[in-house]
Order: sequence, then structure tokens, then C-alpha cells
Amino acid sequence: MMPPHRKPPLPPWFYDVPRGTCRLCGQPVTEPRRIYWHSECLREFLIIIHQRHQAVLEASGHRCGICGKPLEEWEDDHIIPLVDALPHADDPLWAWRLGNRQALCPDCHRAKTAREAARRARWRRRTLQREILFVRSVT
Repeated sequence: MMPPHRKPPLPPWFYDVPRGTCRLCGQPVTEPRRIYWHSECLREFLIIIHQRHQAVLEASGHRCGICGKPLEEWEDDHIIPLVDALPHADDPLWAWRLGNRQALCPDCHRAKTAREAARRARWRRRTLQREILFVRSVT
């Protein structure tokens, strides 16, 4: 089962928009035969919700986002990791949009993930040390 922070949330207004209003951006829909979506918003929403990895590969030009090598094997990476992504008031889906995703070769993805994990571990250690010092100063 996918951890909750990995699954994109629906915008709070998703089901409450009136006819003729885009469910993703909230702007009026003027395209013929469309009631709830702009064509581009629907494309992006499907990429986000269904985790369309092929769109990430195409957006990267079939090259690694870090080393630039042509990709034979690749992994879909969130530039700002989902675990670090804070909710954005205007756009709860920003962390899943193509602008925050890149195609990486397995070696670069492994190295980037290790750097991010080490940074989070250092932050946790510093936070714990501060809490210990605070408790000692209070008691």
C-alpha cells in the first residue's frame, strides 16, 4: 500500500466547482464540449493522479536530470522530496506536477536519495539534541 504522503491529494474544491469551472485551476472553461476541465489541466491532472511516468521521461528529453546521460533505465524523481514537501495554500498538487519531477538514471537517483536521507537524519539529530538541552535547562 502506498504511504499517505506519496498519494496526491484532491484539491479541497474538487467536487464543489460549478459547471463551466475547471476542477484543477478554478478558472472558467470556455472550450466547446468541456464542462469541468481545460484540455491542458485534464492532461496534467491525469499525469498527477495516475502517476504517468512516461510524461516525466518525455519532459526530460530522455536524459538524466543530473548527469545528462541518455536514459535506457530510469527512475521518476521528485525534485523536492514528497516527505519534505509542505502543503501549498493555492495548489495542493504542486509537489506532483511535472515541474517538480525529473527522470534520473538509477545511479544519480540512488545518490540523490542518499543525500536527502542524510540531510533528514542530521536534522532529526539536531532537533533531538535541542530538545534534550531544553529539558535539561528547564529541570
